[in-house]
Amino acid sequence: MQVVLDTNVLLVSISDRSPFHWVYLELLKGAYELCVTTDILLEYWIR
Repeated sequence: MQVVLDTNVLLVSISDRSPFHWVYLELLKGAYELCVTTDILLEYWIR
């Protein structure tokens, strides 16, 4: 599965106390193929 994760979502999911921790665990298992859009790259480049 290909996904684009917002940085904030990823940061919130790292804690094992977070209800979204499963997102981080699935990422570690390789369940996702992270994708980056041009818009996201430009957002980081401009800052």
